[in-house]
Amino acid sequence: IIIGKLKARGKTVLISSHLLPQMEGLCERVAILHQGHLLCEGAVQELLKDPGKQSLLVNGLDAAGKAAVAECIKAQGGELERVEDATSRLENLFGEALAQTESKKSNRMGLQND
Repeated sequence: IIIGKLKARGKTVLISSHLLPQMEGLCERVAILHQGHLLCEGAVQELLKDPGKQSLLVNGLDAAGKAAVAECIKAQGGELERVEDATSRLENLFGEALAQTESKKSNRMGLQND
């Protein structure tokens, strides 16, 4: 509650936490560290965007495809209100960033991930 009030007043607050779901709803920007190394940083909404996906959970649907889906929905009596970029969660982002880091580390050491 206190942090939310400070945020509403335009104050910058630095928080260190491993409770990513709580930070996701509270923070505008985050930096994710692992063993002292910066894995990623930026605006939460930008970091969580999952490029190529829309709210329909369709991967790679082009403009013609979106129009076809809208027509199909309309033919069924509905209306396609909007198409948005799908997003991920900070926990997923951390896991993916960590996996990439570990993979690079293994490759540098001459190990292969099977």
